[in-house]
Amino acid sequence: MANRTPTKKNLGNLRKKAEKQAHVKHPLPKQQTAAHLEHELNVHVIELEMQNDALMATQAKLNNSCKEYENLFDYSPVGYLTLDNKGVVSRLNKMASKQLGREKSQILGRPFSIFIQDELSQDDFYRHRNSVMESKSLCKMECTIVRGDASILSVLITSIFVVDEANSFKHLLLILNDITELKAQEHKMALALEKERELNELKSRFIRIASHEFRTPLSAILSSNWLIEQYLDAEQVKNVKKHFIRIAASIEDLTTILNDFMSIEKIESGRIYIARKEFNLLEFCKDIIENSSGILGKGQSIEYAHTGMETIKEDGNILKYILLNLLSNACKYSGDNKKIHLRTEVAEDEIVIKVRDEGIGIPLEEQKNLFVVFFRAKNAQNIKGTGLGLHIVKRHTEMLNGTLEFYSQPGIETAFTVRLPNRFNIHMTT
Repeated sequence: MANRTPTKKNLGNLRKKAEKQAHVKHPLPKQQTAAHLEHELNVHVIELEMQNDALMATQAKLNNSCKEYENLFDYSPVGYLTLDNKGVVSRLNKMASKQLGREKSQILGRPFSIFIQDELSQDDFYRHRNSVMESKSLCKMECTIVRGDASILSVLITSIFVVDEANSFKHLLLILNDITELKAQEHKMALALEKERELNELKSRFIRIASHEFRTPLSAILSSNWLIEQYLDAEQVKNVKKHFIRIAASIEDLTTILNDFMSIEKIESGRIYIARKEFNLLEFCKDIIENSSGILGKGQSIEYAHTGMETIKEDGNILKYILLNLLSNACKYSGDNKKIHLRTEVAEDEIVIKVRDEGIGIPLEEQKNLFVVFFRAKNAQNIKGTGLGLHIVKRHTEMLNGTLEFYSQPGIETAFTVRLPNRFNIHMTT
């Protein structure tokens, strides 16, 4: 809105307009004559009338603006209240009246805090109001309101310190947003999360008990298998040897499955602790390869090459699981007489472990699901496995603050690359 308050320039313009209306065509002599005084009086009267008209027009525009403001305030979809310096409600709109479930007359002149549900929340609001008054900045808080019909309303209160023309406190503006539905959804989510937590706890407990109960008979079977083999004579051993081998292999497979389940349970429950120690990575990998005859297929071999430094500082047990799982998968999904390639590199800032096979590969459309629990690719359905190994490898790699990448070309090759920070080098430089 334009400023219509009379100024020196505006008054000069009014004077000219007034003289024109007084039919003054030429200036009168400056002597104080009756005619001159009458002329001046007429001009001033006209000036005052014109100023009055301008003020009336300004007042009308101001009234219209105030009416628009009143409508915006009163019919806003958000609750508005103003409080004095003692926290007493001095004004409110229709939505605030509706939110509080009371007539305006039942709210005006009363402390806002009396509508808050409990004394603890009332104390919180008192501290909230004092904080706004002292800091003169916008503050927010959540509380529950007791409505006129005794029902409960959850609201988010936004409080604003409002000043007058003299920059002094005018009132405290409270904006009320109804968050009852949001709180109800949060409560449902909390219940669902609690139920899920309880189910996970039951699952973890079952896995621990089942694994423990399975291990005992498996150990007994394996022991009995060995003892029977010792009691048989050479001719009998020859006939049943293949059955002993089959039993031992099945027990080993079942033990591996149980170990995978236990690893998942430990990861989910946060019961894996990192124990980093210094060791020679080259010798570490050679030992694993030497003891990997059980995972190699017919005619398969592992080719190993290392570059860079040899000493690293890492959790050997976790790293052994990662490496064995990747090598086992490479052997499992490769044909007879295929080579498995293992490469390790210790650079200044990272450790790189790469396992590449010449196997069946992973279908392109299924690669996005590779690390999902229990996932098995279509071309691997007839190959034994649980779909847990790679998920555990990825989780273990992340626990070591590393990354796991892979590349696969169906029918040609698959390569997994583990990248870990070189902590030994960091330790040496610091």
